[in-house]
Amino acid sequence: MKAGEFDLIGTLIVLQAKAEEINATCIVFDGIDVLLGLLDPVAERREIYRIRDWLSKTRLTGMITQKVGGNEADLLKPRS
Repeated sequence: MKAGEFDLIGTLIVLQAKAEEINATCIVFDGIDVLLGLLDPVAERREIYRIRDWLSKTRLTGMITQKVGGNEADLLKPRS
């Protein structure tokens, strides 16, 4: 299911204001694959670059988490 085209500009503006308000030095984008999974691969790459550029501009340290393939049930199975 596609939600349509969007970008993170507005979200990053709000995050920057909050980061300045609390004097943050780092930010975590947890599970960004859920959000970016709604985009086509070209738009997804564009938004990752947008985040990278935003982090550089704001001088914040960033951590981005993303699931890599497989399904959740497989991840919970014990290894033999």
